[in-house]
Amino acid sequence: VYTGVTVCRDGEVLTEHEATAVRFRPLTPAEIDAYVQGHMQELVTLADIARHIHISTKQINRILQRDFSLSGRDYIDRIKCEHAKDLLLHTDMPLDEIATAIGYANVFSFNKFFRRVEGLPPGLFRRSHYAY
Repeated sequence: VYTGVTVCRDGEVLTEHEATAVRFRPLTPAEIDAYVQGHMQELVTLADIARHIHISTKQINRILQRDFSLSGRDYIDRIKCEHAKDLLLHTDMPLDEIATAIGYANVFSFNKFFRRVEGLPPGLFRRSHYAY
């Protein structure tokens, strides 16, 4: 145990002053976006983000609810869905590759996710934008 040094869960070493600054700095949604974008191929949880940016999941939810009227889970889903929509519209990647690219193990799970967030299946979303 080192006096005056805090070792974070991800192995980063901070002085006590730095650790205090991290705990009490305001959270920005850009930090959440950056984490989700950097871990797009994984199943990201709010707990993962909270550990990474050193605040509670409750605080993240409170901030996202205040700023966007979304829960943390809904915000993460929105980021992943926007990435999936971008891939659907600007690439010719098959659905199974897009599913993997945003952290889903199979097309069925991806379809279920996309339909829940967007209101229509990803294949129909893609076709509807190229119907003309």
